[in-house]
Formats: sequence, C-alpha cells, structure tokens
Amino acid sequence: MSETANSKLSWSIVLVVLACFVIPAGVMAALQVFGISSKDWFFIAFGVGLIVAFGLNFVRPRYGNSSGRLKRLYDFLLRQFPRPD
Repeated sequence: MSETANSKLSWSIVLVVLACFVIPAGVMAALQVFGISSKDWFFIAFGVGLIVAFGLNFVRPRYGNSSGRLKRLYDFLLRQFPRPD
C-alpha cells in the first residue's frame, strides 16, 4: 500500500508542532518557571502539542487542494520531515 502525500504530511505536521511545544517547555523546566518539575512540563507540552497537531491536521486543506504559499509549505514539510520506516 503506497502512502499518500496527505498521510506523510500529517506526520510531519505532528513532528513540527510537538517540537514547537516541547522545546519551550524544556527551557521553562530548566528555568523552573511556576515551580513545575521537568517531567510534568514534558507531559503537558507533549499532550497539548498532540491535541494542537491533530486539530490542525483536521482543519487544514488537503495537499491536492492547496496552492501558492501553502503548497510550498507542504512541499517543504514533505522533504524535511519524511515519515519514519
């Protein structure tokens, strides 16, 4: 079964969004913001990141219907973040 561009794109969006949440959470954990432990920061960031990523994948235009800047962004994500084997 071959994968479609949309399924590959969904995976790359999840990776990008998780990185955008987990990296700042790591900084906040190192700075001990709000007195929350680093493990708690990671789980909070990971959970919120997954929810945002799945929500974004649900509402985004499909690859075949995209054009212009969005198409270029999708192509970038497909090249930079391939789905792991």
